[in-house]
Amino acid sequence: MIFTIILSCTPPFSPVLIDLEDWRFGDLNSDPLIDHQPELIECAPNSLQIESAQLEVETDLCNYALIDFPLLQDVPKGAMADFLLLHTGLWAEEPATAHAALLINGVTFWETEESIPASAEFFFYEGPFPVDAKEGDMIQLHIHNHGANDWRLGYFRRMEEE
Repeated sequence: MIFTIILSCTPPFSPVLIDLEDWRFGDLNSDPLIDHQPELIECAPNSLQIESAQLEVETDLCNYALIDFPLLQDVPKGAMADFLLLHTGLWAEEPATAHAALLINGVTFWETEESIPASAEFFFYEGPFPVDAKEGDMIQLHIHNHGANDWRLGYFRRMEEE
């Protein structure tokens, strides 16, 4: 009898915390960053799409987005998670700023403010969950941008404890 042993390298991550294809527009009336909302919000349904296994937000079609993703598992406060967010080169007719944030049940997990114009940038981040979260709670992606630019969320996952 011959036994075969298969060794594999398992990455230090449990399954993803959100399904990028299971997104929906958040309720702008209960937006945790409501003070960021421009006077006129224009966000066409086709401004968001999955491209290269990433959720892309096209800001020429969506000047302000609050995107909800249901959490796929319970995550205790302090558990480590990581994500990838990126943008292509940022451009607008006038100098401006862009703001991106990830929130958990309205509590900010991470945010950045970027000057426009700017070169393309990747944000690889890992950090602790700021609150206890239950399966079905909302992870929110906030994008507030001027000009015709693209932002992409690549993944959001929980890191296993060693």
